Amino acid sequence: MGKKLTIITQTLHSNNAIKIVIDWEEFETDKELIAITNIIESTPKQKKGRDRPYY
Repeated sequence: MGKKLTIITQTLHSNNAIKIVIDWEEFETDKELIAITNIIESTPKQKKGRDRPYY
């Protein structure tokens, strides 16, 4: 398994996308879930239009 997971989500009518980076190493210790933070940021859209490679 990778050490980090990056998820990018966007809508058809938005100019930007939302990106979250999850660091799986943060979940390996005995931390409370509320104490784990992830990076969430706005980023330029990856693809414009109605292309939907996955259903």
